[in-house]
Formats: sequence, structure tokens, C-alpha cells
Amino acid sequence: MYKVIELFDRNIVTTEGDLWMRHRKSSARGFGDKVYRSAWREGLGGGRSLLDSWLRNGGRMEKLESDAMGLSLSVMWRGAFGMKRRAAGAFVEFERYMKELIWGKRNLIAKGGDEEQVGVLGPTIRGVYGIPNVSNDDKPTPAPPAGVLTESELMADAFMFLFAGHETSATTIYFSLLFLALNPPVQQDLQSSLDTLLSNRPIEEWDYDHDLPALLTGLAGAVMNEALRLMPPFMYVPKITPIGEGPQGLVLDGKRVIVPEGCQVSIVLPAAHRNPNHWPTEEGVEDDLDTFKPRRWFIPSEDGNDKPTELFRPPRGAFAPFSDGPRSCIGRRFAQTEIVAVLAAIFLTHSIELSVSAFASDAAVERMPLGGAERKEIWQKAAANAEERLALGIENSSIGTITRDDARGIQFRAVARGEERFRGFS
Repeated sequence: MYKVIELFDRNIVTTEGDLWMRHRKSSARGFGDKVYRSAWREGLGGGRSLLDSWLRNGGRMEKLESDAMGLSLSVMWRGAFGMKRRAAGAFVEFERYMKELIWGKRNLIAKGGDEEQVGVLGPTIRGVYGIPNVSNDDKPTPAPPAGVLTESELMADAFMFLFAGHETSATTIYFSLLFLALNPPVQQDLQSSLDTLLSNRPIEEWDYDHDLPALLTGLAGAVMNEALRLMPPFMYVPKITPIGEGPQGLVLDGKRVIVPEGCQVSIVLPAAHRNPNHWPTEEGVEDDLDTFKPRRWFIPSEDGNDKPTELFRPPRGAFAPFSDGPRSCIGRRFAQTEIVAVLAAIFLTHSIELSVSAFASDAAVERMPLGGAERKEIWQKAAANAEERLALGIENSSIGTITRDDARGIQFRAVARGEERFRGFS
């Protein structure tokens, strides 16, 4: 099922049993506070740099998909791997570069280099080459046995972290911006929340320990979760019952079902994420769970406080954009940190609007009264086009990541707050 992603060797996704446990334990040691702080720093800087590039282009966001991919690849490359340049080119070039990276990190470790520069691969490299280990949080840990993974397995895991990891973040950033552009009132709600949390402080003063938890449990975190609910990075999570362990029992709608060994079972995430039995909905609203409503993640408090300290937690299995259980995504916290950092960096000072260039020129829009019927009609045409393309993208998706080919015709525009042309439309 997963052979297609065994480009270098078996990896943390394709292995099972004891071998998978070796991959998981080896990789888990690389993720910790220092790496997450790097994700925060690189997410803020990358989000701001991306915004600046749009503004230099007159606010036009002509390739949001590739922009999001490039941003997330850079954050992963710099934040998780501690590198200042990105790999590019074909498979052979990547293989050569990964070998250079691994040997460079090995030499850096041997010389007592900065652990932050070593990145998430540090503990695994120590295990592969039998080098005494230092934890990501500067706490001494026992050295793993030499050869815990082979060099090719290390390269395979690095490949999965880099490419699968950046794809998840990029997809979520892309759709977060799309949904916010389609819902200007929600975007304004997010901006008000950011005003309160960040108090218009310069981005250089934003604090990982104080501001990140507030963002994750506030509206920025709710926007991220709602985008992941509606458009998860993968349409399906494929599983298979173990061979050699006999049939497996499963309770489905209160009935016990027997699943034969070697049977493929897929979790259909868009369906699970829209199951009305597990999600808060607005009474009397048809298709509420198909609607982008980040505030559904807020848990009402008894005193009516609108400043949540945690978001709604769906029942296990009802929300699995990072998979679930022991094999859930090892980079989940890294991705969440990056995504909310990017959202905050962009939306504190600017808004993202749908471009209406396919329906009216800038000059024509300027002649239309602000907030008037003509502008609303033009915006609604652009919104209808975007929603049609979005639906087509879902329809054409397969077992892999959600295709955005059909959404490439959606155009966006970045504008300073207060200069929105379609404020409040929905």
C-alpha cells in the first residue's frame, strides 16, 4: 500500500511492528522545544516575507499554492533541519544532498556544534553512528545502541519529514487563506482576536512561551482546526488488519463486526469530520457542517467568557487530520506552530480578499460605491467561482492529498487592513 513512498528504504510510515517502533523512538527524540521554537521563528519570518512578496506585486497573489508550498518547505528545511538553503532538483540530486546533510550533521555533532543547527535528525544520527546522545531539551539521555537505523533508513525518514511534513502545512495554510477570503466577517473576527492577543506589538516582540499558547487556543487555532476539518491534507487514512494475527473485532453502529486479517480499511476523513453525532452544530441550519465556522471550536463557559483556554476536543476518530493513535503524525506540533505563526504574521496587519479581476477591472470596482450592491454582486460571482472550483477539487481527489489543480483558477489579493474593497460581504 505504501511502497510508492519507499524511495530510499523503509521509513516511519511504511514499517510495522518492532521495526516501526525503532523508527518512531529514534525520530521522536528529535522533536522537542528547540525545534518547535524554530518552527515559531521561521513561521513568523516566512509568513511576513511571503506577505511582503505579495505587496511588492501590487497585492496580487497569483500562485498561492506554490507560495504556500515554498513557504512550508523553507520552514521545514530551516526550522526542523537547521539548514539555510533548500534542496531542489531531481531524485539523484536530492539523494546526494541528503547524504551531504547527514554527514555534515554528523561532523557538527562530533565537534560539539549547536544542537539547534543539528535539528530533528540529531538523535537519529547519533544512534546510526553510535554517538552519545543529548536530548532536544538539553537533558542528558542514554546513548541509543549503535545502528538503531541504517543510513538509508535515516535518509528515508528525513525524506518523509521534509516532503510529507511540508505538504500538510502548506495545504492547511492554503485552505485557511481561501476560507478566510470567502468569509470576510470571519477574517475580521480573527483580526480582532489578534489585536487583543498581540496588542499591535512588533513581530520581533512576539513571544513563543506567551503568545503561541494563546494563538493555539484562540481564534487562530480554531481557524486552523476548521480548515483541517473541512479540507484535511489526506482524503483517506488507509489501514490494514495484521496478517498472522487472525480476524479483528470492530464495533460499528453498536454491532460487532469481524474484519478478516489482511483486509484494507480506510478512514474517510471528510465524512468523519462531518459526522453530526460528534460535532457541535447550529440548530436549524442546513448543511452546517459543510460551512466554515471556526467558532464551533469554542467551548462555551458558564460565565460567558469568550476567551477559551482550550478548544473543543472531538471524540477519538472524529477528527484525524494528523491520523490518530500511536501512529499519529510525529510532526503535528511543529505543523500547528508553523501554521498559526503564519496566520498571525499575515492577518494582524493585512487582509486577504478574493480577486474579482475575471469579472471587473480595478478601475470599474473603484467606481462602484463601497459596500454597495454592485460590489457585492461582483464579489459574489468571484465567491461562487471559488466554491465551484473548490467542490470540483474535492470531487477529483483520490486516496492521496487533496488536489488543488481545480482551485488554481482562484485568485487572491493582499491589502492593508482598512483598505478592503469587499469588507463584510458573505
